[in-house]
Amino acid sequence: MTENTAPEAPESRPSPPSAPPSVATITLGQQIAGGLLIFNAIFVLLSAGLIPADPKLGPMFAPARSIMPAIIDVLIGASLLSKKPKYVTWAILRVVLGTVLFTALSITKDPMMAASQVMIGGSLLLLLLGDPGRPRLVAGGAMFFVYALLNIAGLSATALGINPLGPVIQMAIGDIEPGTVSVVTGNASHYRVKTPSSRWYLRTEKAAKKNNALSDRWLTRPDLDAHVLIIAEREPGKQLSVDLLADAVVENAKRVSVDFEVVSRESMRSNPK
Repeated sequence: MTENTAPEAPESRPSPPSAPPSVATITLGQQIAGGLLIFNAIFVLLSAGLIPADPKLGPMFAPARSIMPAIIDVLIGASLLSKKPKYVTWAILRVVLGTVLFTALSITKDPMMAASQVMIGGSLLLLLLGDPGRPRLVAGGAMFFVYALLNIAGLSATALGINPLGPVIQMAIGDIEPGTVSVVTGNASHYRVKTPSSRWYLRTEKAAKKNNALSDRWLTRPDLDAHVLIIAEREPGKQLSVDLLADAVVENAKRVSVDFEVVSRESMRSNPK
């Protein structure tokens, strides 16, 4: 007699715990970018309070218009420092749009402003996109450092009247000849001018003619934004009065300048006669 028995049910074993859902994280580069956004916002707000609007750049670069973007940068930067990954996309979008827009608006009017926009945008994108390794971290930080130096120099020039990077910047853009000068000789006439110190530079002929087609020689102190423009004119058979000629030059400057003020009018101490 056979006995039919049902097969035993296999022993049930607990299933392994499921892996937790992946959580988006903030990379080190993105946190650094958040701090730099806040740092840049401070620059922007200081510039808005100290540097007057440049009319040639148009209303988009007016100080009042820069306050809201600076506040947005502070909010996004604080979110990245707080490790909130949902704001990374907003940060990238803000950097791309800002770089493209303001570079396009300034590239023909102020190349230095355009270069500054490219530097800040490039440095932030190097840090924001993906998970940057050490080379990108270093490159992004170095680019922002150069951008910060230029901003500090600009603020120093406005607040203190001194721009220590002035000669370096002017030489880099080809505005001045390399090296300082002590004595300058004329092109259109045989004159010699001795500079009052060893910190004066000679502007290149191309740069000088671009700003004033009548320029024969143009001396400058880029650190102080001080200039000595020399114009040589020939008037055969005429007796000229230096005072009357100076009157005509001043009146013409008032007509063609947006803002012109005669601070003083006197003989040079180095050439009193």
